This record gives sequence, C-alpha cells and structure tokens, in this order.
Amino acid sequence: MKHYIFSGKLYEENINNLLKELTSNEDKYLIYIDTAGGLNTLTNYLLLYLNLHKERFTLISGTEITSNGFWLFYYFEGERIISDSTISMIHQSWK
Repeated sequence: MKHYIFSGKLYEENINNLLKELTSNEDKYLIYIDTAGGLNTLTNYLLLYLNLHKERFTLISGTEITSNGFWLFYYFEGERIISDSTISMIHQSWK
C-alpha cells in the first residue's frame, strides 16, 4: 500500500499532482487530506475519479477538511477514516 499526503487547496496544480500519482500505477493508497477547499468543478472531477476506483483508496482526514474538502470527503464512496483532531466545516454556495 502506498501513501499520499494531499495538503493545500483543491486547485489545478495540486489535483493534477495527485492524479498523476494515482494513475501511474494500480496500487492501493492511503490518502491523507488536509484542505480548506478549492474549485468546485475540479473537486467534482477528482471525486468522480476516486469513486470510479474506490476499492483502491482510503481517505484519511487531516487537521482541516473544510468547504470543498469536506464535500469531497463526505461524498467519497470508499473507505474513510476521520481523525480525532480533524476540524471540518461545510457551507452553502450562493449564486
């Protein structure tokens, strides 16, 4: 099993780096997520990929999972582990 630490905003560069790692092999991963959120469309794309291959991934909550980070963690259909020290927050977007 491999490990990946995702720390930072859910923006193009960070998501690209994660997907490059995850698509480079067929290994199982523990993915530690520590994020204050990011872009809706890219988070949706990442969630789609993770759910299509949910048997390969376990998400572990970091210190903070807020906004789209919470949304990603909540709607992931695979195994999730919530750390005792995690602070989380979700909010409604206004249009």
